[in-house]
Amino acid sequence: MQLGCCLFSEHWREFHEYLAIRFSEYSISIDEDIVPDVRSNRWARSWKKYFIELVYLRGYVMLYPNYADFVSFSTNHLEVGSHVKDRPNDVYLQRKELFLLPLMLLFDNMNSSMPSEFLTFQARHYPLAFATHP
Repeated sequence: MQLGCCLFSEHWREFHEYLAIRFSEYSISIDEDIVPDVRSNRWARSWKKYFIELVYLRGYVMLYPNYADFVSFSTNHLEVGSHVKDRPNDVYLQRKELFLLPLMLLFDNMNSSMPSEFLTFQARHYPLAFATHP
């Protein structure tokens, strides 16, 4: 999972506070899984594991835009590292093709793809997507 997202300051701050508590092992061992049956439980060196925990515990959601031809705001270059194994070039290129998405070139393209020709987003219409801590 790649997070090509925008984290606003209040959520980034909340994430840092969560990390401090989680790494202190104040209430739960660092080795204990928080989110049941999720692949990130096996990620020993990834910050995303803990971000997924926070999202799960808070009941937050992530919204993914669904544009024509899989045009996206971000993509995965499938770089070799902790989660991507070094493979023969033909296998690597085959797998990379599955992950690499075309990027949206201009902000105007995003607006013209919307039903009303512009982005309308009001939090009051989406109470679950913007639930914050009590």
